[in-house]
Amino acid sequence: GKVRGGLIAVLALSGYLAYAAGFDPAILLPGLQGPQSGFAHWVALIRAVCGFIAGGVAFACFLARDALARACARGTDAIVALIGLVMLAGYAGLVPPDGIMLLFPFLILGLMEPRSSSARILSGAPARFLGQISYSLYLVHVPVQYVLGALLPGAVLATLTGDLLVLGVALLVASGSYALFERPVRAWLRAWRPAWSPGRSGA
Repeated sequence: GKVRGGLIAVLALSGYLAYAAGFDPAILLPGLQGPQSGFAHWVALIRAVCGFIAGGVAFACFLARDALARACARGTDAIVALIGLVMLAGYAGLVPPDGIMLLFPFLILGLMEPRSSSARILSGAPARFLGQISYSLYLVHVPVQYVLGALLPGAVLATLTGDLLVLGVALLVASGSYALFERPVRAWLRAWRPAWSPGRSGA
């Protein structure tokens, strides 16, 4: 448990440090101006690899029901509250708001235990809907940032109001994309099966 916990912490810290050191907002803004450092193009990949491995280690902790898994299960609601406090303190300029990245693997591990209040809330209909549109949300959130970045001053987007605006518009666009494109395409793919499919085999 201690080894896996340490590995999760190192991976989470590595992803966070890569982001803190190399992320350049210019990579998300429209126009010809690009990031000042080439490392900015690697930040997303480094974070993805660190996060993927950390998630795998967290799942191993869950399967083993080790001490870390039990502690995260007991403290899920506290982890959620801490993430909320870090976000609020970040908007107040007291701490780096991106520090919540360090808590995500432990939050995911805790949510694998369904008995916490946070897990019960996330199993409700609103959270399930967010899960349904999550892929569409992933696809549209950057284009939404580009469009709003072209329409609004950067000083507006760099605030809590700006973040809420981006989130709201992204949710609307993702919901429309899911209803008008993703869900019909999924239904079509489920209905269409090639002749060689085992379910349509003449054998």
